[in-house]
Amino acid sequence: MRIAVQDPQARALTARIWNAFPVAQPAFAKLLGLLDLEVTQEVPTAAVTLGLDARLLVNPDFAEAHCRTDAALVMLVLHELWHVALGHTRLYERLTPAQNWAFDCLINAQLCIQFPDAAHTRLFRELYA
Repeated sequence: MRIAVQDPQARALTARIWNAFPVAQPAFAKLLGLLDLEVTQEVPTAAVTLGLDARLLVNPDFAEAHCRTDAALVMLVLHELWHVALGHTRLYERLTPAQNWAFDCLINAQLCIQFPDAAHTRLFRELYA
């Protein structure tokens, strides 16, 4: 994983993401290693940029407030990686809010099937009514 910002907060969050990542997900670990990670206040939660060279953007305040456990942090990162894996970052020049919502619902459902325990699903249960 390449780190776009070199400050201590970015380095700490990057190390935490990498160390929390499930070893049983080698394809996503490889994908994570290809992305640039940018710790930024420019997104409210987390996102991946559109285009061929997608970057993973993570808001450190959101991660600190809502991803207190490694399981929650993994779900946040896996959610964004699914957007890349499913081609959402390459197929569209710009997503509408409705498209993004639909994609998010499908991704979250798949992640909850893959990781059904309470520790992993907690992030989604806390964020969505």
